[in-house]
Amino acid sequence: MRLGRRFLGREPKGSEEENRLQRRVVELKSYNDDILRGLGQLLEALAHGYDEVLLVTSQARAERLDTKVFEASGIGLASLKAALNIPR
Repeated sequence: MRLGRRFLGREPKGSEEENRLQRRVVELKSYNDDILRGLGQLLEALAHGYDEVLLVTSQARAERLDTKVFEASGIGLASLKAALNIPR
């Protein structure tokens, strides 16, 4: 993966055509964040030529979302199971 002018992980080998860098966006939304604003930002990224976009939110919130929106728009959806750890 390329970050600015640096590669994270290993630098790709082969021709430039084979190694065309893909532009990806990941939007992280916590339980209290505005999902519609995040979706708007991801749609804007797609409109500006990004190859893949992904919305990441909690599992409980993702289960309440209508997946048809994501299928129709090309936005990926990922969820994380949140665990509450309170030190004692």
